Amino acid sequence: MFQLMLYGLDQQTLDDIEKSVNDDMKRIITWLQQLKFWLGQQRCKQSIKHLPTVSSETLQLANYAAHPVGLLSNHKLFIKLTRLPQYYIVVEMFDVPSNPTQLEYKYYFLSVSYPEGDDNPATAVLLQQFKPNIEELVLDTKSRRQAKSGTKRKV
Repeated sequence: MFQLMLYGLDQQTLDDIEKSVNDDMKRIITWLQQLKFWLGQQRCKQSIKHLPTVSSETLQLANYAAHPVGLLSNHKLFIKLTRLPQYYIVVEMFDVPSNPTQLEYKYYFLSVSYPEGDDNPATAVLLQQFKPNIEELVLDTKSRRQAKSGTKRKV
């Protein structure tokens, strides 16, 4: 009989996983995938732990269903910038089809507006994806520098 020990996971989920491991091995793949996304979220939370941010897995928005933020996958993390409370970084996690143990991350910039009064939830205004690959960004800046240095200037 296997007993699970994972810190930070609620007891009901641990009991369900333990039951699946010990009784019904058909659901073990599903639980392993869930744990992979949970570990991805924990990695993101640890990375921003010492920054002026607050992370959450959900965000109450008045226009959640009508805005593109509602179309994001179920595996996401909202990171609120505490010094700029109207802005969030959204981290979306996906499976990598060629590698079942790896996660792919997409990053979004989310701008919200707060209506007058504290009782109303925020309204999403803008959702914009960051460049998917940082290497592309580096290559773009290098090519711009080369183009500038190769141009002739009149003195």
